[in-house]
Amino acid sequence: MPHTEQAQLRILKIVEAEPEISQRQLAERLGVSLGKTNYLIKALLEKGHIKAGNFLRAENKLKYAYLLTPEGIRAKLELTRNYLARKEQEYIAMKAEIEAMRKAIGYQGRIELDPTKTDGITRKLMNVSPCLTRASEPRSGWKQAWPWYMQMY
Repeated sequence: MPHTEQAQLRILKIVEAEPEISQRQLAERLGVSLGKTNYLIKALLEKGHIKAGNFLRAENKLKYAYLLTPEGIRAKLELTRNYLARKEQEYIAMKAEIEAMRKAIGYQGRIELDPTKTDGITRKLMNVSPCLTRASEPRSGWKQAWPWYMQMY
């Protein structure tokens, strides 16, 4: 899925949940410029995926509400299907690549997501004793490097 289609899918999801969102807020949520957001919104309007209506009773007549059209709902469904299919293919390919790497280095442990970390950082579950036996090597290098560092800086 090209980057533009992915951004359009995100816009369709956000607009469906928050029709009164401003383009500036949308740009912040997408992590793109206001100009890029305006370009994406115009493209969705031209395709008929969303329609924009200003609030009749609002003091600020420039404020819009974006609504998904039936065509927009179909497009969101199609984009979601394509995105899911692509991610599933990436997952299968990545799983095969990980397995090949494990075989190449003889890795026997397992990797799990650590639920205590907010972003799901992986935690390797393996025997770390070989690493601990080598722990003195870097320290001796550090002892040699520290005087040089202090002298240079």
